[in-house]
Amino acid sequence: MTEIHADPDQAVAGIADGSTVLVGGFGMAGMPVALIDALIRQGAKDLTIVSNNAGNGDTGLAALLAKRRVRKVICSFPRQSDSYVFDELYRAGLVELELVPQGTLAERMRAAGAGIGAFFCPTGVGTSLAEGKETRVIDGRAYVLEYPIRGDVALIGAYRADRMGNLVYRKTARNFGPVMATAATLVVAQVREVVEVGALDPEAVVTPSIYVDRVLMEAGRSGAAAGAGAERDETDFARSHADAERRAADSGRSGADAERGGADFGRPAAGSERWAVDADRRNVGTARRAADVERPAISSSTRPAPTAHPGPLSKHEMAALVARDIPSGAYVNLGIGLPTLVADHLPAGSGVVLHTENGMLNMGPAAHGADVDPDLTNAGKFPVTELPGASYFHHADSFAMMRGGHLDFCVLGGFQVSAAGDLANWHTGEPDAIPAVGGAMDLAIGARRVFVMMTLFTKAGEPKLVPRCTYPLTGLGCVDRVYTDHAILDLTPEGVLVRETFGLTIDDLANLLEVPLR
Repeated sequence: MTEIHADPDQAVAGIADGSTVLVGGFGMAGMPVALIDALIRQGAKDLTIVSNNAGNGDTGLAALLAKRRVRKVICSFPRQSDSYVFDELYRAGLVELELVPQGTLAERMRAAGAGIGAFFCPTGVGTSLAEGKETRVIDGRAYVLEYPIRGDVALIGAYRADRMGNLVYRKTARNFGPVMATAATLVVAQVREVVEVGALDPEAVVTPSIYVDRVLMEAGRSGAAAGAGAERDETDFARSHADAERRAADSGRSGADAERGGADFGRPAAGSERWAVDADRRNVGTARRAADVERPAISSSTRPAPTAHPGPLSKHEMAALVARDIPSGAYVNLGIGLPTLVADHLPAGSGVVLHTENGMLNMGPAAHGADVDPDLTNAGKFPVTELPGASYFHHADSFAMMRGGHLDFCVLGGFQVSAAGDLANWHTGEPDAIPAVGGAMDLAIGARRVFVMMTLFTKAGEPKLVPRCTYPLTGLGCVDRVYTDHAILDLTPEGVLVRETFGLTIDDLANLLEVPLR
């Protein structure tokens, strides 16, 4: 029978030095803060921490790192605006980093919990993260061999538990929790409410009691107070939310450039067709990047004349054009950074279903004021809303949707895109830079169509559309279309096709870029 604790120190008792500790959460959503604080007091050292991130500010995982108790971090996205504790330790060589694509991280833990000895995965093929690993071509497609990650301990957050240890979660706070619960020897869940056996709907139980060893009841949360819903530690979330707002301003979400996103940028340009969604989309069953699936081609005989507009475009104008070209009924993932702005330009009733990597379908617009729910965030950790028909799921299921070819489109940011459609968007390769891959590699190889949003030139004036990427690759031959502040370009088997220009002519672009244009 699962142990129920009110004291967090008792809940983490016995965790040994040198343990591998799986820590749930995505941003603050689902983060077991009380258990992490107790682990700091408990004193275990030389730990390997497995989590999506490497700590924020000076609390939680960051505080554990600051105590020099962590030997190694296995995660997908250590670099954040306030990850200064990890950044300093990493640059000083005081903590080891194993960077893992987010979907592969979830699947490696899922494999451990399912007793799978190893598996072949298409994510990361041809990138530096696959170096030194066995690769194999199966049915014409290349895969990388990956091994399970098993924890000695898992510290996770859930919404409710019964006294048997059955767990239910709330919205995107589910994220890694159910996967981690299967993959560790000792599983400790921090919950807001503990109810009697039989009080949970068996159909709603996500993590069965067989996986759960200890449950910590959050201090001050019981009965109706806990059941009232979305409250979390208000101070921590306010700090996290303020940081998200700052990042939003930096990326243009709150920028004054929105005034130029007028009606002209919500209408299809002359001669430009919208991407069609396959009528039998659900019957395909394999990712479009398989060798027998051709990238969309535009024949030179039907090449539309490029449409010229004033420019360059603002970030919101770019986002409006992406939204214009996404057809009704499409399932779409928007990456962090510029792509998140696309959601603001999808018209109400568009029929577009937004997927977010942290476990949600039918994500709604950004949340503000009273609509902010700490358990409901997007991939950038921004508060969002849900639309009718929304559903929630854990990380392994979310990334199965990506790798399995179930998403019609994804929109990603980019550092560089090559004329052949290679994408680099996670690392500059500079020795002092903190790498952070997140879910980009999974999306690049899994979505049926990949759009990239980026400025066409760096601040130094160097082209970002290049003959060959010089930054570490995210994916090979994965990009279909690039939306920039100066042009929309299709990457076709016949070459780079200019569809629309903004403030520059084709001749101007040809002089500024080192790639042939059509």
